[in-house]
Amino acid sequence: MRTFILAALIALYSMCAMAQGRHIGIEAGAGAAVFFHLLPVSRDGTSGGNVSGQSRATLFAGVSYLRNDSSHRRTYWGLNVSLQQYSFQYGYRSGGHSWGETIDQKSGFLRVAPKVEFGLGRSQTIHISLMMHVGFLLWANQTTTPYYGYPSPPPHSSTDNVSKIIWQPALAVSRHTRLGNNWDLVFAAGCSIMPGNLTTLNGDGVHPGNVYVTAGLARVYHRLPAIAKVKSPSDYRMEEIRQKQLDQVERILDKFNKKKPAK
Repeated sequence: MRTFILAALIALYSMCAMAQGRHIGIEAGAGAAVFFHLLPVSRDGTSGGNVSGQSRATLFAGVSYLRNDSSHRRTYWGLNVSLQQYSFQYGYRSGGHSWGETIDQKSGFLRVAPKVEFGLGRSQTIHISLMMHVGFLLWANQTTTPYYGYPSPPPHSSTDNVSKIIWQPALAVSRHTRLGNNWDLVFAAGCSIMPGNLTTLNGDGVHPGNVYVTAGLARVYHRLPAIAKVKSPSDYRMEEIRQKQLDQVERILDKFNKKKPAK
């Protein structure tokens, strides 16, 4: 235990010591599951069945460590660690509503992801982030309620069906408002998809996506100055025209001064 604490302190000190040209941010907000993929609606040879998914809002929190340098001033790269929670009901009923199943799940994952972020514009107030999360299950509670005629079997625990590891590609857009030389106020919105399964329902995979909104603070070490505007060929052409006009005005003034009689 002492060794672990000492290693964590050394890592934290190293992160702060190497923080020049780097961002350390913390964010918190709310998220909810989104069901992009639905189960088949016909399970017993009948048609007209229905699939439903109802999500509940959950807390979301994350920490990011990013860095950049003078040669890649619009690009940041680093690591993101976040807490991802799920809370939803998901189920199906057959066409005649004679049978079906519903799951009620609450779970939490610790996610770790490499992160690439791109700053837009000269002041880089808008950022676009790409992440590839790998999530490790922290807790889960899932109950399955079957509907098979009357009386239906009682609800039972199906927590063992929840995946222990998930992975999620994610995209986020954030706006940075400068609070000073070293602090930014950050508002962000993002979404992720889940190619694999979060859980199963009667043998079929359930893999919801996720959307979230957050607010947070970013500590900026040695902020680089705003990127100078790159001149286009039309800019150089306009400067050349303005310079010719000034030269012409000067020649006219010189001729006028020469013709003006001396007193």
